[in-house]
Amino acid sequence: MPNEADFEQAGKSTNNLQVSISNDLIKSWQNAATIAFSKTDDKKIKLANTNLDNTFQKNTTLTNLKCQFKLEKR
Repeated sequence: MPNEADFEQAGKSTNNLQVSISNDLIKSWQNAATIAFSKTDDKKIKLANTNLDNTFQKNTTLTNLKCQFKLEKR
């Protein structure tokens, strides 16, 4: 999953908006063996919602998930 820095390096402006991902998108990857979130330039990918119920529960294929989550108060 590309982050803001990856888009900028590819010439696609994010207008300084943080890249976010929803649990529904993560759920759609349930047949993936690996999911990786970019750490380019230490830019973060924001989780669009906090409800991760059933996001990985039924997944029997995923063997590797690389990510760091940081919860911040609004």
